[in-house]
Amino acid sequence: MSSLDKCKDFAMESKVCKDLLIYNINTRLKCEVVILKTTSQQVPEVCEALYTTLGRPTKNAARMRKRYLEESNNEKNKSLEANRKRIRLTRSQECLNQREERLSKMRSYNNDRLLQKCEEQRAHRLGLIRERLSNETEDEHLLRLDAARNCSAMVKLHETPEERTR
Repeated sequence: MSSLDKCKDFAMESKVCKDLLIYNINTRLKCEVVILKTTSQQVPEVCEALYTTLGRPTKNAARMRKRYLEESNNEKNKSLEANRKRIRLTRSQECLNQREERLSKMRSYNNDRLLQKCEEQRAHRLGLIRERLSNETEDEHLLRLDAARNCSAMVKLHETPEERTR
């Protein structure tokens, strides 16, 4: 079996391009690109030797290989970077959600604590008022009521006619 037959067999088996060795500029470039894209099977050295003997320069093949590898590497890098960004966004979103959850728990705890403290202070003030009122004598009680009446009368003296009609 000649090297040409081996190369043709390779082309047929790998279904790369049936007219792999035809020296035609249009089909040759297409075949070469298709061969470069088949990463599972490598082109036999026999075929590469035939490329050069048939006038196919190795520089062209090397340029095409280089361009294909650059394109595939760029695509891989883009997809990897997109995955990294997605993972970073997902992780940062998870961190934000956890932080927001912790903050909401702290806020609710602080609000509950503040409300409880306010209720305690109010109860204490009411207790003091009740205690003072329970210890109040009749004279002190009348004096306090007079003071309240006088205070409301003073407020009414300073009212304008518009405020009184309201």
